[in-house]
Amino acid sequence: MRPKKRQMLILPPMPARRTIAQKCDERSNALKIFTLGKP
Repeated sequence: MRPKKRQMLILPPMPARRTIAQKCDERSNALKIFTLGKP
């Protein structure tokens, strides 16, 4: 059971992966805007 759970955590279903990627993109974009806005 543990190895299977671990695999699921490492490789989540596609929709979860996509949402995680979107969150990462949003975070990076926000950081870029924040750094550009700073003097």
